[in-house]
Parts: sequence; structure tokens; C-alpha cells
Amino acid sequence: GKRVALIEDEPLIREGQAVIMRGWGCDVLVGENAQEVIAASGDLPPDVILADYRLREDRTGIGEIQALHAHFGPPTPAVLLTGETAPGQLAKINEAGFPILHKPVMPLKLRAGLSAALSGE
Repeated sequence: GKRVALIEDEPLIREGQAVIMRGWGCDVLVGENAQEVIAASGDLPPDVILADYRLREDRTGIGEIQALHAHFGPPTPAVLLTGETAPGQLAKINEAGFPILHKPVMPLKLRAGLSAALSGE
């Protein structure tokens, strides 16, 4: 029953993840960026944000999460998805302070990651 903001720029991945989370009973707000999620939200904030790290046009999930935080007010728990393996990039991602799930993410690991973020772990 949680409201999940999903930011992913690959349509097939985005829809696949949304279908999985809807199967768990989540209300999923999908978009390629924060603006699309905000437009879909009806100005009701999400309970948790799930964002791919590397997005089109040199954008990152970190920036999109920050845009959602700026729009909705108090920071919402967020999780980054990444396929990055380069130590420098991973250090930059870790510096942002959001939990990370490494791709490919199996559904049970995704659910555990979202649950941990929602519980503040």
C-alpha cells in the first residue's frame, strides 16, 4: 500500500519494475525524471523514491531525488539503482548518502531494499 516514485529512463525496465511493485500493492508513480513523477503525483508525496543512478542528458538519480525532495518538502526515503562498478563513481554515489542496489536487482532484493528504506535502516 505504499506510494513509490520510480525514476528510470529505460521504458522496458521502468514498466517491468512498476508491474512488480504494483503486484505488491504499491501505488507507483513512474517517470523518466522528477518532473514526470511530480506531474503524475497529484501533489501527494511518495512514501519512498527509487531512482536509477545514470539517466539521460547527463542527469543522475541523485539530482532527481533532490528535485523531488525540494518539491515535496521533508526528505523522503530514497534508494538508488546502479550498474556502476568504477570505484570513483561508486564513491560519488556513496557520498550522496542514499542506499544502493546494484543491477540487476531481483524482485526480492528490490522489496527488501525498499522495506529497509521505509523503516529507516
